[in-house]
Amino acid sequence: ETVGDFEVHQYRHLGSGAFGDVYEAVSMQSNQLVAAKYLKKYENNPTDAKLRTEIDNLDKLPMHDNIVKILHHQQKGTSYWIFMELCDQGDLEKYCMQNSSSLTIKDKLEFMKQATTGLLFLHENNIIHRDIKPKNLLLQSAGAALLPRLKITDFGLSKFLSEGQSSTMHSN
Repeated sequence: ETVGDFEVHQYRHLGSGAFGDVYEAVSMQSNQLVAAKYLKKYENNPTDAKLRTEIDNLDKLPMHDNIVKILHHQQKGTSYWIFMELCDQGDLEKYCMQNSSSLTIKDKLEFMKQATTGLLFLHENNIIHRDIKPKNLLLQSAGAALLPRLKITDFGLSKFLSEGQSSTMHSN
């Protein structure tokens, strides 16, 4: 299927979640492999203003090394697609299971540092993720580095705070 400047390879299913399915795709302009998320929730309610607001807010988010980069998003008929950078090493859960014998404490601490750095960036930009788990922490090859780079993804349950709104609960 072609969506805008992207060719979606629906035979290359990368994963599923509550809000959508992710497939490999290729940018027809740059020939770069990317991830394409098909939003199932949108198909059932294409006028969902909350969903549009969340997509728009993510689109405005400045780039950060530990957040999956949104490249493009587009409605096609009653479907909605989000195209993002491809994290070729899968999720943290799978990676740790496959590399359990070779991961050191230092490696695990590095992953924790990258995750908390990404979370701090989100909080500084008034976004509370609300679904941090190993499956939502993707890994991307980092060239000559021994460990892949960790990137936070899946903002389907995120809360976008307005200016001045606190991210902590107050009890009275």
